[in-house]
Amino acid sequence: LLSATIRLHQARYPERTGVPPVDRGILMFYNMGQLQQWEEPNSILNLEAAEPYLEGYPTYPLPLGLALPLFRWGVLFRDGEMIKLINNLPEERLADHPKYKPLAPNRYEVVEGTFLEGHFLYPGDRIRLEGVTPEQLFAATERLRGLPWPDTLEVVFYHLDSGVVERYGAEVLGELGKRFGKGVK
Repeated sequence: LLSATIRLHQARYPERTGVPPVDRGILMFYNMGQLQQWEEPNSILNLEAAEPYLEGYPTYPLPLGLALPLFRWGVLFRDGEMIKLINNLPEERLADHPKYKPLAPNRYEVVEGTFLEGHFLYPGDRIRLEGVTPEQLFAATERLRGLPWPDTLEVVFYHLDSGVVERYGAEVLGELGKRFGKGVK
């Protein structure tokens, strides 16, 4: 059995993007915003950005599963340009730390040169923290429920490790799968 990840634009416009020569696909319901734009509220999961792809959503030519995001990161900007991602960056690493000045919710500016997760940060660098709350995931599943899914839906959580399970809890993860009212693998 061969599968491929399918991005939103591929699922919405299969006649334009083509259908991969595989047995099944997993719809990536993440990485949908404007990562490189400082003003972006959350490039990991942005229902407003997803909506144009979901309106009039066609039945995809392959059976699809669903991948939901559980990861987080910091998006590092220097001189107004996005330069790198710092994976799994919790807000606790920046909040109430003298080398980072809060600018707005989930946004910080570096005030003194420092190392963070192996990366040197310069004064004036900015970090936008992104992640997904259980409430955002429940809102996403509510919106996705009406799409034409197979009778047995495979829900994949990306990525899943012990820290993620601790942050979200097994109850939340189980409830997310149940929201589709189908057999869930």
